[in-house]
Amino acid sequence: WGTIYVEDGELNFHQDNSQYVDLNCELYMSGGVFNIYGGSDDSYWSYANDVELHMQGGVLDFKDVGVRIYDGSYNFWYEAQEGTVRTAGNLFNDRYDFNPTHGNFEMYGPAETQLYCATNGSFFNINIDKNATKSVGKSYILTNPRIPSDPLLNPKANDVALTNNLTISGDMTITSGSLDLNGYVLIVGNDLVINDLLIMNDPGDIAHIYG
Repeated sequence: WGTIYVEDGELNFHQDNSQYVDLNCELYMSGGVFNIYGGSDDSYWSYANDVELHMQGGVLDFKDVGVRIYDGSYNFWYEAQEGTVRTAGNLFNDRYDFNPTHGNFEMYGPAETQLYCATNGSFFNINIDKNATKSVGKSYILTNPRIPSDPLLNPKANDVALTNNLTISGDMTITSGSLDLNGYVLIVGNDLVINDLLIMNDPGDIAHIYG
């Protein structure tokens, strides 16, 4: 809750593993780095309050958990020009109305993780950089404790696995590690840049690139 401004420098937030690190506030970033450590579950955005995320620059980095853009009873506003949201865990967008025209998300670290986007929703730019330095000490392939009816598919032996069709309106970049389409459709509005591995082993794997 409340309002946070990050314009320069570094802000470090540490939470023990008995509490959540959800985003339920107004956050304005024009530079600097906001590091969030710990937490007992993925960071849910707008789970318990309206959220505004304004990114004109800087880095919002979830060091130990994933990010879930939650579709519940509260509003979520996202306005971005520059800057990056990084996560060492899963990246989920549950909202069909989340369709940004700018903004960067990055999935990094050694854990096997999942990438999900609701039907009719999309991301703008996503970078997969699984060799980026971060020591992750737990698995992210878990049954969701806050949404018991939400089945998470077990990924294959790879770094990032899709769990639904995915639309990227900007660029999809695989800097390091692998992306497994896992039987789903990948749509990329601009460029698909593969510097490591794109896995397409399922007959249902389809990639549409429009750049």
